[in-house]
Amino acid sequence: MKNKIAIIGYGDLGKQFHDFLKTDSNSEFIFFDDIAFKHDERNSFPYLSYSLDEYDVCNFYVALGYHHLQTKNKVIHHLKSLNRKLPAYIHKTSFVNHSATIGDGTFIYPMCNIDSNVVIGKGVLINNSVCVSHDSNIGEGCYLSPGVVISGKVNIGENSFIGSGSTIANNVKIGKNVLVGIGTVVTRDLPDNCSAIGNPIRILNKPLNLY
Repeated sequence: MKNKIAIIGYGDLGKQFHDFLKTDSNSEFIFFDDIAFKHDERNSFPYLSYSLDEYDVCNFYVALGYHHLQTKNKVIHHLKSLNRKLPAYIHKTSFVNHSATIGDGTFIYPMCNIDSNVVIGKGVLINNSVCVSHDSNIGEGCYLSPGVVISGKVNIGENSFIGSGSTIANNVKIGKNVLVGIGTVVTRDLPDNCSAIGNPIRILNKPLNLY
């Protein structure tokens, strides 16, 4: 019997997910388009009825990118309410400590390191070569870009975006819906709904328009 995989999102991210997941030659893929009406209505996101019985057996992966973090979070909670299967994916070249907790629907790219007692919420995307140090907590729906380094005991609120090559210092707390720009060094706490850029860090009163 084929392993049925449903990917929500037919853009670049959905195709990347497919490339990682297709190593199992016995898998059958279903794509649900994130561009309305590109295909027939039944297969167009968000008009699909995920409650159809034929999808009971599917493993769902939500491939909505950093422009749609809040929407992605809503979709994942909707799928959970329908008792859909949302397995986490961890690439074989990544290391996850046995004491770490990985949430449903989280997708971990190659060459990542997830240290001891880390808690990662539902639907987090962790891109290539990210390091998350001990006792850190990554909220639901976050997007960690390539090369991000998160030091120990860091807390990041849900739906936050951390740009490529950024570094988060020990014990820093980052709020919800925060955007951290490329290469930023975060050495102090950040409130909800802001953006932070540069080194030394500069905080803007509202996030850049990701949503």
